[in-house]
Amino acid sequence: MAHQAAGAGITGSVSYSYERGPDGQMYAVGGEVSIDTSAVSGDPRATLEKAEAIIRAAMAPAEPSSQDYRVAASARAMAAEARAELAQMEESEASEESGEEPEQTTGAAAETRQEDGAGNERRAEMREAQAESMGRLQRQLVEAGVFARMYPPGTLFSYQV
Repeated sequence: MAHQAAGAGITGSVSYSYERGPDGQMYAVGGEVSIDTSAVSGDPRATLEKAEAIIRAAMAPAEPSSQDYRVAASARAMAAEARAELAQMEESEASEESGEEPEQTTGAAAETRQEDGAGNERRAEMREAQAESMGRLQRQLVEAGVFARMYPPGTLFSYQV
């Protein structure tokens, strides 16, 4: 199966389900591959790499199943948590480095805080722009038929008065 080929190291063996055909022969009608979706304890970088491998394995088939999409979504959440943890670690390392150096003057400290505030605003603007472009990309993928809509129009609120 495509899952097993794409998920080298994180996938288990393939198990097939069979049905007897009209000619009396057994035919494989389904199959599944177990995937280790646990995070790597204490190593967000390894967790991020593993999450990306899980996503590749889950989305490897030409026509991923709904379970494949769920596994990939779970792995994306795990990757986001790992990225946040990495960012937090980098931020704490940076603050430790800057905390070790003595401050020269209060004017310089105030100037640094203003620069940090401007940097935070720029980062927030960049995050918003990235989120907006990601939303546009996701809408285009859904409209192109690459991904199925989770709730097709009219299904969720068709009975609302």
